[in-house]
Amino acid sequence: MRSSVMAMLGGAALAMAASGTPAVAGVVFDQTTAGTYSFTAATGGTYGFDLFGAQGGSTTAASPQGIGGAGAKVDAQFNLLTGETVSIIVGGVGGSGPYEGGGGGGSFVFLPGATTTLLAAAAGGGGAGMISNSVTFQDIGQAGGPGNAGTAGGAGGAGDNGNPGGAGGTAGSGGQGAHSGGGGGWLSAGGNGAGTTTGGAAAGGAGGTGTTAGGAGGGGASPGYSGGGGGGYSGGGGAGYGGIFDSNNNLVSAGGGGGGGGGSYLDLALALANGQSLVTGGNTNPYGEVTITLLSSPQAAPEPATLALLGSGLAGLLLVRRRRLQH
Repeated sequence: MRSSVMAMLGGAALAMAASGTPAVAGVVFDQTTAGTYSFTAATGGTYGFDLFGAQGGSTTAASPQGIGGAGAKVDAQFNLLTGETVSIIVGGVGGSGPYEGGGGGGSFVFLPGATTTLLAAAAGGGGAGMISNSVTFQDIGQAGGPGNAGTAGGAGGAGDNGNPGGAGGTAGSGGQGAHSGGGGGWLSAGGNGAGTTTGGAAAGGAGGTGTTAGGAGGGGASPGYSGGGGGGYSGGGGAGYGGIFDSNNNLVSAGGGGGGGGGSYLDLALALANGQSLVTGGNTNPYGEVTITLLSSPQAAPEPATLALLGSGLAGLLLVRRRRLQH
């Protein structure tokens, strides 16, 4: 009889544990491949979101090499309901060419629907440019701007003769194009560059096209020698281009600067006060990334039937002990 009562008691305890055990905290989504994804919360609770914008492309022929700007990092916490879905865009690295780099794409998390609600965006970095000196035969790389923690995109670097780059976007707009295309913003595309070079698409769309393409997530493209703007909440400006001539009208040097990094965003009305962090150039990896972690979930209360079963098991165990004492 003792074994059957203990089995009854153990079964009741297991039933209570099963009904009252919260979901295990830990990483529930992690993606580094550029593209569009979705995540549906299996349980309601507090989730941590870590977003990383992608790096701009670098110049492969320059010495020293021009390095694309690092993407921004955005950390935040949001409460999700059971079954609630969020859409995710992971930014792609800007293309690298001999003399130019495309802008890096931004990474985004938003609530889908007829009217999308942007929760967070981590900006991509600007692509690198290069200045070629005809006298010293040096090809000197120009670094792209980092993805910014603020909402505005950075301006593109100037050409060798001072021709300005495009202005960075503000309030969700795309960056202006110059010689290279501007990065796309959440609300509008980046401006086009020289010839058929295009800026990055809006709302984390495709990178621009040109001699060297921008990364997915709105990176601007480059036609050569200047960097494309990074994608983000607001896009970075495309870089300018120009040449310097001597008194005999001989070309001394020519080239362009690096593209401006995009701007980042966090919905402060929906984000929890804890865990907020926006870091300019905070991504130490070249690729974009989005990680979601379940931090806490409310523990369900035991059901009435489970409590009744546990009570009957305890009563049976006490009865066995009383009979043994009597005998």
